[in-house]
Amino acid sequence: MANQTSALENACTSALGRALRWAFAGSKGPSRAEMEKVQRGAAPRDWLAEGNKLDAVKELRVLWAQAKQGGADKETLKQLEARARELGHSEGGDS
Repeated sequence: MANQTSALENACTSALGRALRWAFAGSKGPSRAEMEKVQRGAAPRDWLAEGNKLDAVKELRVLWAQAKQGGADKETLKQLEARARELGHSEGGDS
């Protein structure tokens, strides 16, 4: 909300806070609170749409692992597994 009404002021305040943290705490990355804000504002990934675009089982396995780590529901994970089986059969059993 702050970025919609006063983006410049919010950016300056954030930059000052990071500079002070770097100077006194030695941290070079974003704070945990900053990362949590970014994650809350991010649109959820459409794991199934991404999976349907892939045509290699190995890529689909990577996506499945990302989906599981990202908190995808069990039904989504099952559908990604089914897509991998489907691709494995079309690749001649390379699953």
